[in-house]
Amino acid sequence: MDNAQFVVIGSSGGGGTIAWLLAKAGFRVFLAELGPDIAEHLDAQNLQYNSVTHDENRFRLGRPTLHRRPRGDYNTFRSADPTAKAAPFSGAWTASVLGGGSIIWGTWSFRALPIDFRLATHFTETGQLDTLKAWGYSVPDWPISYGEMEPFYNLAEALLAVSGDRKAINKSVTSSAWYQAFRSLNHFTDDGNYTPTNSFPCPHYPITPVGYFVSEGFRAAGKHPAPLPSGIVAPGSPSYSTRDAIQEALAAWGSGTPPPFWTQSATDIWSDRVRDACNLCGFCGEYLCWGKRGPKSSSRVSTIRELQDMPNAEIRANAKVFDVMYDESKQRATGIR
Repeated sequence: MDNAQFVVIGSSGGGGTIAWLLAKAGFRVFLAELGPDIAEHLDAQNLQYNSVTHDENRFRLGRPTLHRRPRGDYNTFRSADPTAKAAPFSGAWTASVLGGGSIIWGTWSFRALPIDFRLATHFTETGQLDTLKAWGYSVPDWPISYGEMEPFYNLAEALLAVSGDRKAINKSVTSSAWYQAFRSLNHFTDDGNYTPTNSFPCPHYPITPVGYFVSEGFRAAGKHPAPLPSGIVAPGSPSYSTRDAIQEALAAWGSGTPPPFWTQSATDIWSDRVRDACNLCGFCGEYLCWGKRGPKSSSRVSTIRELQDMPNAEIRANAKVFDVMYDESKQRATGIR
């Protein structure tokens, strides 16, 4: 504890963000990441263009997997059989770089819907809960509501520069067959706001020719397609100011008192750093963005970039954590090895 009050293992959207939040709240934070920082040279040389990731011969023809790693080499899985031994788990891939999985994610930025917080109540009302339990599912209600989470969804969209069309999303949700089927149930309509009125921080991402063809097919079938909300500064947008977007999200907090951290001004919460718009380079096929100023959202270009400037935070790349040390007498973790 002499070195840090909090140790965060992994630097993706969860780890990178909570490390920033803790450090911004005044705690001493140590962030450990298994892989390297592939954007380190951008900061060291003050470059705007990431030639490391934007190398067509390397990534289109050579197709290396330096930014991905099978989980089996450091994650183990044990079945429900108490006599079974833990074995390497190789059923998924993860990004082993600073920024973690947020580096290679597909930028999908959907909110949970109000009903998602009350599924036990919902399936009780529809008479399906006992069947689900018989199938082995555990379906609880969340201890919090959509209404409590809505201001934080607004903030998350600000941090991730989410592009989208709110009106189209709302229409797609409220025109769906499942919404029409359940809207008359009291618990369904009382659970929260299905049609937020605030706009996304960025306009929706351009629809590709294939996307246009598919969406027209859906419309012809009587459906209501909408542009996918994406964590990316939409092409054609001016430079994106996260600080300004946070200020708008705070102004739209609504009823209730924000936690003390979020009563600060946006100037105190975030720097004046701006991000560039996507230039449609096409390299999202490998999920690695070209720019230093982060067209594609990740913790590396958002919260970690802010964290790097804080004297009470240390970021250690190429740091593989083998063990979390635990003190039985204190019943708490005390460090990592």
